[in-house]
Amino acid sequence: MMGADNWGIEPYDFGSKGEWPTPISEIKEWGYCHMNLSARRGIYLFENLDLKDLGERGPGEILFTWSPLKLVGATGSPGNPIAAW
Repeated sequence: MMGADNWGIEPYDFGSKGEWPTPISEIKEWGYCHMNLSARRGIYLFENLDLKDLGERGPGEILFTWSPLKLVGATGSPGNPIAAW
């Protein structure tokens, strides 16, 4: 599995203040991470995680649990990830 503290695990240029970001349709590599990690290799992707506490604690072991909704035919699901140490 791979987790990130942002809304998407993809390359994206938000631009600087006052200019519009590049439209997703113009980004050649858009969807590359999802295609290669999730679809081709079966690696679960977690987005919008609150990783501040884990980062401040430094390296170590945790127990990670996640309870997704059981949605028939879905490719993703909201859940409640929990890290315990």
